[in-house]
Amino acid sequence: MDSILATIGIAIPGSFLGAFLFNKILFAEDSGISLKLLVEYQGMTFLGGFVGGVLIFVLAHRCIFEKRGLLMKHLNVLAPYLVLAQSFGRLGCLCAGCCYGKPTSLILGVRFVKGTPAYNHYGSQKIFPIQLLECFCLLLILFTIYFISLQYKFIAYLFLYGSVRFLLEFLRGDNRGDFVVKYLSPSQCICLIMIFIALVSIIWLTNNQKGRRKLENG
Repeated sequence: MDSILATIGIAIPGSFLGAFLFNKILFAEDSGISLKLLVEYQGMTFLGGFVGGVLIFVLAHRCIFEKRGLLMKHLNVLAPYLVLAQSFGRLGCLCAGCCYGKPTSLILGVRFVKGTPAYNHYGSQKIFPIQLLECFCLLLILFTIYFISLQYKFIAYLFLYGSVRFLLEFLRGDNRGDFVVKYLSPSQCICLIMIFIALVSIIWLTNNQKGRRKLENG
């Protein structure tokens, strides 16, 4: 228990650093990262934090744990808690007026107060509450992976959140950064990588299970 807590403790700063740096790179006005860009705080990006946190978690896990097979088990156990924390984070985004949607005429549109990023961008226009929609989707993902076998929970999260976030990006009204691929934001590119990793992992695990069954029956 102490070992996994230590691994998480090491990964958390890596997550914040990844979120901070990804945001800097994504919205940098020049091609490099100047000292000014590194020092000034201008927000963080979840997907950058997720990538940074997972990478540091994997590296720390390999150093702390001798058994290599425990990594996926621990990621599967932590997946539901990650989704729950993420859903609360999106509520925080709604309160802060960041990560906002596009202007809308729908009755469910919200108006943000002066001083928030959404108001600074769109003024008093009604904005689609994309943060609430993502929070709702995350709760559905949490409900779904609760009933999924333990060995597939983290993979299911990668696939489900990657798919949901990819679609929700089209409803975002804030600056999505420089487009790496035509019509796709950097976040959507990361989502496609998440989906690809999930699909490859599912195929690999399925083939492994079939191989074990043949050996057991043979």
